[in-house]
Amino acid sequence: MILKERTIPLTIKKLEALLRRIPAEHNQRSKVVEDLSKFKAGYHGEKSLDYYLSFFNKDRYFVIQDLRLVDSEKRFFQIDTIILSPSILLIIEVKNYVGTLYFDQSFNQLIRINEGKEDAFLNPIIQVERQKLQLRNWLEQNKYSNYPIIPLVVLSNSKSIIKASTNIREVASKVLHSESLYKKIEELELKYHKDLYTNKEIRKLAKLFIKQNQLLDQNILEKYNISINDLLTGVNCEQCKSYAMIRTKGSWYCPHCANISKEAHFQTLHDYYLLIGNSIKNSQFREFLHISSIYSASRLLSKLTLPSTGTKKDKVYYLDELSEQSFL
Repeated sequence: MILKERTIPLTIKKLEALLRRIPAEHNQRSKVVEDLSKFKAGYHGEKSLDYYLSFFNKDRYFVIQDLRLVDSEKRFFQIDTIILSPSILLIIEVKNYVGTLYFDQSFNQLIRINEGKEDAFLNPIIQVERQKLQLRNWLEQNKYSNYPIIPLVVLSNSKSIIKASTNIREVASKVLHSESLYKKIEELELKYHKDLYTNKEIRKLAKLFIKQNQLLDQNILEKYNISINDLLTGVNCEQCKSYAMIRTKGSWYCPHCANISKEAHFQTLHDYYLLIGNSIKNSQFREFLHISSIYSASRLLSKLTLPSTGTKKDKVYYLDELSEQSFL
């Protein structure tokens, strides 16, 4: 049973908003495009695992996806998927790599060879073993100290080829393709055949995981050293993609393609929320959406029925609920 489903990471949403709002010639644009492609590939690899998880006994296995916790030393650690059963707890790190994957145990790195090109990555076995240590610490703090933790690296691309320099048995025991996951868990259940916890106790632990989950919310502009002044402002036209829509007669009108929209400002406010912050004043609203009239902006903000504090020119509107309803 999946108790916490995987959703599109906030980082991907922020990168998509950033691409909508930085000029084509910006010196950071190629880096943003590259990083977005990597994050999307990782997310799609993680999502592809869901098909294989659907075959698991929903009464025995409890699945929590995309979990980010903090250990006793205040260090964050993120786990793609946790599978809980009465006898074992599995940590799954999903990798969506294409090509031949060479686990170099001598130098603790993963070398990918694809179309004649070699790339080096951190050995995911080391990554998942570190997650195991941090999770063990977290479980001990929460009185689940005797839970066997099994770390696995799951490759979502069935055509990837696995090779290893040394310790081939160790690699084979911890690295597998998605379609082999069910068989692997059957083998582990035979090895760890004693049930340590009841379903009620597992549900309690799962709820604790979810309660203590910490959403990663980076300031994306700071990460890429991009100034707010670099951003393209204005309401984006869905038809011609220009940022020139004008507020007139209760609608948005595009002078370039004559497109008319009642709700074009939602996407713009969502971009503001992701890139700048969750609160906005009338003056900021007018500047970002290119609205000249303070009264027109005030009426539009009032129609959104957003939570707010303050009065008149000091009034602050909060965008969290709008973003959740419309986009998140």
